[in-house]
Amino acid sequence: MHVVAFTLKPGVSREDPRAQAAATITSGHPAAIPEIATWYCGWDITHRPDSADFLLVSTFDTAADCETFQSHPEHQRGKEAWRQIATWMVADILPCGGEHS
Repeated sequence: MHVVAFTLKPGVSREDPRAQAAATITSGHPAAIPEIATWYCGWDITHRPDSADFLLVSTFDTAADCETFQSHPEHQRGKEAWRQIATWMVADILPCGGEHS
């Protein structure tokens, strides 16, 4: 499982065309990267002061698939789009009780 929480940089809003473009690129990853097993992403709907702005949760069938995703050109394009407008925290986990492939 690959989890990323994006926080927009000061002065960047969700309506900013760059933020919308980054979200669109990220939303399109499953169509471009066949190694993705499941993909959920979207803007936070709570607007709490301590929440991230945009989150994605994805899964991969194997660790090799996750590694392939990491270097995929479309993923790199998405990372660059977010790098310009946000900071993020990432975690790659095995769900409790899961086994590493």
